[in-house]
Amino acid sequence: LHDKNRQLRIRLRQLSKDIDNRECSELFEKALEMIAASVEATWLLILRFTHEGVKPLAAWNWSGESLEMIVPSLSATDLIAEDLAILNPRRLSPPFDQAALIVPLFEFEQTGALLVGPSRIQAGYTEIELVTLQDAGEILANQLRESFSAKEAVASAEVSDLPVGLEEPCVSEETLPRLVELGLRNLHD
Repeated sequence: LHDKNRQLRIRLRQLSKDIDNRECSELFEKALEMIAASVEATWLLILRFTHEGVKPLAAWNWSGESLEMIVPSLSATDLIAEDLAILNPRRLSPPFDQAALIVPLFEFEQTGALLVGPSRIQAGYTEIELVTLQDAGEILANQLRESFSAKEAVASAEVSDLPVGLEEPCVSEETLPRLVELGLRNLHD
């Protein structure tokens, strides 16, 4: 447990140092990696609902086909959930049929989902891990809202070129430590 906590802290420090040099999708992937380590998930996906359909935003440890090719096969109605939803096997179409959980990402309404693969532990996810995922989902939803709001504000100001880092949503320097802190707190429980 102490080694796991120490490794998580080291990765967070390194990520904080590199934050200005990374693409936003890479930062979301790092956040997903930290969440996955906290709950022993095999893979995680952040999916965003748009007018054109469901779009992949970030993935951690996804080994299937290219997400850009297969995510359009999902509809937002497949991913709608009032709260964290434990999925029955094969509820979603392949290759998402192995997903264990949907964590909804809300703004005023559901704007996306954190799709969670099976647990690495045969017993499945514990209550503590489910709470950790709900909390992480709220933090991710807030960060997505903030980053998309910043992007829309720049676009509405009719600025021709977006500043670096606003082309897509980005995890802020304040959010990553909160995600890791959340994981560390739940590791002790």
